[in-house]
Amino acid sequence: MNKLHERLLTAIRNHPGLTERKLAELLYGSNKGYQQLVNWPLRQLRNKGLVKREGKGGFSDPYRYIQS
Repeated sequence: MNKLHERLLTAIRNHPGLTERKLAELLYGSNKGYQQLVNWPLRQLRNKGLVKREGKGGFSDPYRYIQS
């Protein structure tokens, strides 16, 4: 697990239910393209069973992440 994974897990633990966009804003201070930087690491954490994803992934129901 790398530093970004650890930062994401800490953010999700402290703020459960955040969207990819909000996680990117929390880690990088802005959403200008940074959402893409958290997509793949979140998928990796999900595949390892460390986080769960809720929602349908659309504009009206974006993915939200919680700790497993």
